[in-house]
Amino acid sequence: MSLRTIIAVVVGLLLLFYFVIFSCLMTSCHNQLLFRPLTVSASLPCDEECVRFGRLLDVWPSDKPKAAVVLLVKSPDGNVTQSLQQFDANFNDAYNYPVIVFHEENMNNEADRQRLRSFSSSNLYFQVYRPISPVKLLCPRP
Repeated sequence: MSLRTIIAVVVGLLLLFYFVIFSCLMTSCHNQLLFRPLTVSASLPCDEECVRFGRLLDVWPSDKPKAAVVLLVKSPDGNVTQSLQQFDANFNDAYNYPVIVFHEENMNNEADRQRLRSFSSSNLYFQVYRPISPVKLLCPRP
């Protein structure tokens, strides 16, 4: 993945976020957002990778900004491995930020995870991407 592709993905996600907030404000739930604090649903599972990432955050250096790199991966092809190698060589070998890899269900096996880890010196954390409507998260209907 090239830097241009990564920037396009980040911009797209930001636009999606703004669209969700705007559409929510245009619905009847805007009063709920304004007068009720948002909370994370307790029903969202935290698997082994999530727990591992939580442990990393527990010991995070206080003088280092908390941040992570996020990859959205459809399949573990050569483009992903090349992107990880270039990212490590040009940035992350110096700064050592964790990389969270969101992937589809078809890549949810240890062999694919170990293969990607073998191409990167970064700490990789894997999470299955399951689409959930952001509007449903922000604007629950009674």
